[in-house]
Amino acid sequence: MQELFQKHTQDNSPPSHSGSSIRGGKSSYSCNTRLARLDFPRFNGDGIKQWLIQCETFFSVDNTPEDYKVRLAVVHFEGKALQWHSAYVKTVGLENLPSWLEYTRILLDRFGEICEDPMADLMKLRQKSSITEYHEEFDSIVSRVELSEVHQLSCFLGGLKQDVQMMVRMFQPDSVRKAFSLAKMYEASTLSNPQFKPILKNQKPQFSSCDASEGLLHSLTTHADQPELPRAIDELLSQFADIFDEPTSLPPKRLGYDHKIPLMQGSNPVNKGPYRYAKQQKDEIDRLVRESLKSGIIQPSNSPYASPVVLVGKKDGSWRMCVDYRELNKNTVKDQFPIPLVDDLLDELYGSVIFSKIDLRSGYNQMRMDPIDIHKTGFKTHSGHFEYLVMPFGLTNAPATFQGLMNEVFKHYLSSLESHIGHLQQVLTTMREHSLFAKRSKCYFGVTRVEYLGHYISREGVATDPRKIVAIQNWPLPQSIKQLRGFLGLSGYYRRFVKGYGSTAKPLTNMLKKEGFCWSSEAKEAFQSLKTKLVQARVLALPDFTKTFVVEVDASGFGIGAVLMQEMHPIAFISRVLSQ
Repeated sequence: MQELFQKHTQDNSPPSHSGSSIRGGKSSYSCNTRLARLDFPRFNGDGIKQWLIQCETFFSVDNTPEDYKVRLAVVHFEGKALQWHSAYVKTVGLENLPSWLEYTRILLDRFGEICEDPMADLMKLRQKSSITEYHEEFDSIVSRVELSEVHQLSCFLGGLKQDVQMMVRMFQPDSVRKAFSLAKMYEASTLSNPQFKPILKNQKPQFSSCDASEGLLHSLTTHADQPELPRAIDELLSQFADIFDEPTSLPPKRLGYDHKIPLMQGSNPVNKGPYRYAKQQKDEIDRLVRESLKSGIIQPSNSPYASPVVLVGKKDGSWRMCVDYRELNKNTVKDQFPIPLVDDLLDELYGSVIFSKIDLRSGYNQMRMDPIDIHKTGFKTHSGHFEYLVMPFGLTNAPATFQGLMNEVFKHYLSSLESHIGHLQQVLTTMREHSLFAKRSKCYFGVTRVEYLGHYISREGVATDPRKIVAIQNWPLPQSIKQLRGFLGLSGYYRRFVKGYGSTAKPLTNMLKKEGFCWSSEAKEAFQSLKTKLVQARVLALPDFTKTFVVEVDASGFGIGAVLMQEMHPIAFISRVLSQ
């Protein structure tokens, strides 16, 4: 084999790379590069796609003529690639070597991946780790397909994590490069401490499903400074390992808490056709429907009701199948069950030093539909008509139903807890009794600092989420009303931390008026001032209802402001601009 290869390289050696040229033949080739500085890539049979890209780059720099490309490439074969080429030469002969284009096809047939479909890979690609790793994966796939910049951008944005995607789309990037830059900026602003999650002390807290799409059960904790607590919690959790399993049957019927869909008088059945989807998304819908049928949460339907299906990206890159119930919701009588406000929940945290959080596994799907209303949940896909036996995502009264069940199930334990461990044990026992399952990977136990609805809570009080503040600090000057609304929406969420927020933001809110979007020096100053004030925002104290509250007020012809305090520590700021 080695003799054959030596003969091949001697008889068909490529031109010298010392600047000389070959004359008297069809080609006059003078190499413009020196191999000491630009080595031809070697190939051992692995990474064929990357090797071919390197070859094309070398040929472009070196101006290698077509009839020398194959000979130059095989000189740098080794291992199984060299063995294969030697056998190939014996079969076709040295005089019958194909063109470089045909030779690459033969190499791909021999060393390429089987059944490769880069377009399908691109459609399935989802961000699961850092934006840089996602971009590298994206580049490796997109280099193997022919796509316009517009289509590349669409695929790139579609694969981003949902929170990253929303932020990037807000700035309407016109290229993958700009989208990547925005995503990196957002990622840098959110890379902070890992998330911590909550529990309360022996006051009378509420359980909240503030994240309705995930069915979160926020329980609230107790005082404790116990070094052995993590070990004790770990032992406790091992006793309740079954509540972190996947449910294997339909949830039990719960009298008074099976979800109902009361309709307004005179309402007609909603019947809408399925939305159009690309083949890859249709395949994903089919897969999700099969899984739902297998688990028993849906069944085939002949109901007069039919709503279309939508695919919603999850944080881990997978898909959730939801139903667009907007038309049905318009005709539904709204439930007036009180959903706890974020500020009220935060007020109940005073004195808590240890927190835990239990995240129910698809919490909504752990509640049954009332049998008389099952047919109203009907939905259509491109391949069939189905209906839910459990409460689906997207129904207008679903948060109220879920909140009602949480309050009912756990009401007996809200005022009788003596310790964090005892609290957890009773909550887990109650979950087991009521067949409620949690997702272990999203649960946190026994932490001393908690991220809760965009705030960080500890024994010191309530602070802004530093990741959100960095995002605000790095926010570029908005170029549209939509972008300005995004900035005001995020910064306004923390207005209680900023003294005089309303008056400071007034030049920006004025820009939201019709034909008012114009960046004056006053508006730019307000934009920067809000950033500075939020970066310098103080930690707010949690209210202690056993102590005296002090309110300091300030007013002018343009606005009013106040600060609520205890023992000279601010609890909240409020600011309003007066109308003219």
